[in-house]
Order: sequence, then structure tokens, then C-alpha cells
Amino acid sequence: MTTRPNHDFEDRRTFQGWGTVPWPLLQANQLARLDLPRNPGARVAARVRGRDCDNENVVRALYDARESTPDGAGIEELLTARTGRHVCSGCDARTEQVTTRCDDGRNLCPACLTVTMITLTQARAREERARQAAWAHEVLADPASTWVHVDATPGSTAPDGRSGPAATVTVTAIDRSRTPLPPLSIPLVTASPDAPSRAAASRATHAAVTSRDTDETVASRWRGRRLIVWDHDHGRILTAWSERGEVRLRCDYRDMLHHRLPAWRGLVDTAGKPVRECLPPGRADRLYVATARMAAGPDPATPDPTPDASPD
Repeated sequence: MTTRPNHDFEDRRTFQGWGTVPWPLLQANQLARLDLPRNPGARVAARVRGRDCDNENVVRALYDARESTPDGAGIEELLTARTGRHVCSGCDARTEQVTTRCDDGRNLCPACLTVTMITLTQARAREERARQAAWAHEVLADPASTWVHVDATPGSTAPDGRSGPAATVTVTAIDRSRTPLPPLSIPLVTASPDAPSRAAASRATHAAVTSRDTDETVASRWRGRRLIVWDHDHGRILTAWSERGEVRLRCDYRDMLHHRLPAWRGLVDTAGKPVRECLPPGRADRLYVATARMAAGPDPATPDPTPDASPD
């Protein structure tokens, strides 16, 4: 008996990627490989674009399974058919569609496959967390380590209501002894209004540091420090500022927390994929705390080692 047609999908709708196709849309070969095989209906309900086993970009027709009909296989043929691909090796479920064959030879249903992906990703996250903890230990042991935050002050408001590029940035920092450095206020050149885009204007502003305090006392406070910053934007501002004066600051990508902190947190989503973003700490002292937690765990039992003096 043919069920009522499904009108939830527009004809010729194209999905991007095999994993985005919802039930009850199946390809003709998927219908043929059901536990009780079926023939597709006459109507192409949608299409899917993806890469095949030869890594070629292909588009396949999708049919509404509720419009399909039983194929011509008889009772003896169905009873003698091999159904191993319809039994999950993980939970013993008898699936209607074929299971997914993994590299270890197991056939898994969607739930067991997801659980396996989550477990494997969590195992990799534990290994990555250990690497990030080792980095944090090394940074905390370095007398030159200094945690730096760059806070941009929005510029004037444009007629459309959006804030313009930052007019100044305020740089705050804390050293390994947890002593704050004197804050710096760095004026920036306002980008030309003819800049082709907001993003381009932002990049131009960050590169256009015009002045800095060249007082030798300030220079000595910054000279030779290993800067721990949040991301590339903060690093570029500090580098551009230092190029105008006596101090050459080093902002190493390997010492930026925007990729290390999410890796240490090691969160895995319900699809088995690692979560690669988290909120920035937002202050220099919180950058330090984040690093200390990476080294000591989420609930440090002992205080972090504190040197007798700053690296001045």
C-alpha cells in the first residue's frame, strides 16, 4: 500500500552535504538496501550535493520513502538475504537502513556511531588538555611571562549608528609576580572614510599607531618580556606600537590563548565534534588566572609559584 505523498519538501530542493538530509528522504540505492527493499516513487522530492567515494562533487536525487513501494523480491529471497549490515554491533539494534561500517570492522547504528565519535573525540581532547597544561606550566615558570590585555575605545558614531574604528587603546598587564604594570594609552590614527570596508578600516587602524610614551622607565618595564595575549588583533596592536619606539615586543602565536584555552577546556558537542571557541577572559588578570587554571586544573589545590621579584 502506498502512503500519502509528503509535501514537506519542495521539489528540487538541494541539501548541501549527506549529513544534512532529513528522514524520510533517501536515495534510490538507500531504498534498495533497506531491510525490506523498496522502489522509489516517481517524484524526485529533493537533491543532495556532496562528494562521492572518488571525492568527486556530485548531485544525487532524493525520494520520499513514504512514497516508495515494495520491490519485487519474494519471500524466499528476503528470508535468505544477508542482513548483517542491518544489525548494530554496539547495541544489537535491528536497523531498517544499513548501519555504518567503521574502520575497526564494526557496523554501528546512528546512536552508537555518535557515541563512538564522542568517546574518540573526548580521548583526543584529554591528550590535548595535557599538552596545554604543559605549556601553561612552562609559561608560569618563565620569569619574563607577562599577561597583556588590549582594550579598544570605540571611535565616533557613524550616521548609520555604528561605532567607528577605535580612537585609542588601553593596554593593561600583569607580570608573573601578579604585579600590575602601569597602564598605557595608545592613540591610533583614524582610518580614512574612503576605506573599502569596515574590516579594511579596522586593519588600517590597528596598523597605524602614531605615538607612544618613549620614557625610559616605561621602556624598561616592557623590555624583554614574553607577552601572553588573547589573539592576533591584540598582538598586532602591541607590535605596531613597539615598532614606533625603543622596545621591540614579541607576540608569539604559540603564546596566544584564543586557541589554547578552548583546547584545554576540551569540550565536545553532542555530534562528537570539538568546541574550538570560548569567551575571552577580558582582562589581564583573568588571562593570568586562565593560565594558572590550565596548569593546576579547574580547582587548584595550591597557589601558583610566585617569584621574589619582577623581571625588570
